[in-house]
Amino acid sequence: MTMTADTLPQSAPVTESDARLRRARELLDAGRLALASAAGWQAALSAMAAHAGRDDGVDDVTGCDETDFKETARRLLKDHRGNDSPSEWVFSALALADNAKFDWLGRDGISRRLDDVQRLLILVQDAAHPPRRADDLLRRAWQCVGNGSLAVAAEQGYAAVNYVAKTYAAAMGYDRIRSNWLDQVSHLLMQEPGGQDAGAWSITVDVMLESAYDSPGCLYPDVVGNGLQAAESLVSFIAALVPPQSAC
Repeated sequence: MTMTADTLPQSAPVTESDARLRRARELLDAGRLALASAAGWQAALSAMAAHAGRDDGVDDVTGCDETDFKETARRLLKDHRGNDSPSEWVFSALALADNAKFDWLGRDGISRRLDDVQRLLILVQDAAHPPRRADDLLRRAWQCVGNGSLAVAAEQGYAAVNYVAKTYAAAMGYDRIRSNWLDQVSHLLMQEPGGQDAGAWSITVDVMLESAYDSPGCLYPDVVGNGLQAAESLVSFIAALVPPQSAC
């Protein structure tokens, strides 16, 4: 059965941060920009508090402790050296906190920063429970859809397919592949029995990711939904080809 945002497995619980981020999207859609910023900032603050082992979610943005947020974020980023993106996600969260007070960001600017908050939430979740299978990434992708973070959902769906593509390449002895895993592996998959649809699935997943990168503000739910369904098909197909000891 194809997963949807409303039928997520219990292994993908909706956290307080997810609920706040979802609320931020609702407020943004309603044109309440400052309140959407406040909810997005609270989602980031709640996630960082959980990472620090605290349970001090804040209901009013005026009570947020930016000092604690920054200190916890600094420790989190220290554990992810070599990746500059998380620093940008932290700054996006702080920009939302600032915008809740001064209302200087437009709708698109808030939307992009909410996507960064979603990425920050994922980083915090990974620190506690790293994904171990492609299905974990797909569940997360659908959860991002539910949170309104379509660009991040596309990234997670592509990551799931790339994960199984690497697993397939390693299991089948194609060690020469070093980049563009999905593109190269899809040609190999089309030569497998029953692999006639693998190329079309791969193209659909690529279109989803390209749309997320090129026009994140104009990304449509059906594009992401189709891409994630194709990703699910690819994951299932590849998993059936890979030996059990190389589980995807």
